[in-house]
Amino acid sequence: MKQLIIICVLLFVSSIFGQEAKYLGKSFILTQNFAAQECDAVGANAKTASYPLERTFVIIVDAISTNGYVVSVPNFKSREELNDIFVTSKEVPAVKDANNNIVTAAIPAKDIYFLIPITEFDKITQLNLDNWSFTVGIPTIPVKLRFGNKGEGDNPRYFRFEGNVSLGLSVGGKYSFGEEKKKAVNFLTGFTVASVQVDSLTTKGKINSNTSAASFSPHLGVVFEIERFQFGLFSGIDFLYGEPNKYWVYRDKAWLGIGFGYSLFKTEGVNKEND
Repeated sequence: MKQLIIICVLLFVSSIFGQEAKYLGKSFILTQNFAAQECDAVGANAKTASYPLERTFVIIVDAISTNGYVVSVPNFKSREELNDIFVTSKEVPAVKDANNNIVTAAIPAKDIYFLIPITEFDKITQLNLDNWSFTVGIPTIPVKLRFGNKGEGDNPRYFRFEGNVSLGLSVGGKYSFGEEKKKAVNFLTGFTVASVQVDSLTTKGKINSNTSAASFSPHLGVVFEIERFQFGLFSGIDFLYGEPNKYWVYRDKAWLGIGFGYSLFKTEGVNKEND
């Protein structure tokens, strides 16, 4: 029974620490003034700070101690006089007597850290994310719609529904919105490679049997994202490899794709500077 209790306690503690650890390296905005304690880089030697952290300050979580979050304040661009108070302390030169002997040793400049209790952190901060960021991902396009011309003219085509899976690479801009920026729209460009089925109908009788040809397809796309779920619309043009491309009736014709995206990595557009 004791072992079960110990295991439960350890699991509870680890889950709490995991929740706290997700803030490491993240940027936050203070939503109100807060009289934080000044401390060292690991949260020790805490003392009352000379000035309170002000509402709208950007702060970054650098470490977690048993007493709270250890945060730093990035450089101020327009209020440079605050850098000596909240960012990096000024060097204090040594004091010497008349004989040039050092009476008080110099105090070197050092980065300034502040301690915010874990119980207070969420009450006075909000996650700091820019709306726009850069994104790179792998689009998966399992459905392509090719449009026809009702079989008319010298190059007759018919509406075609294809279920081939296309894989590739996309890059673009991501616009995040909503609570904690959990919703987003991605505007993408990139390419995919796939296998396309060709036959007599799609090659004007030049290829008599059903066969497949490799294709390279540049595309544009819009992907809608809600937390981890992504749904996208893509459009591109397939270029077939080899002779089939010469006779293919859908050559240079755009397709519409419905796809799902898995992001390789996402930048959160974190603003790590104060105004």
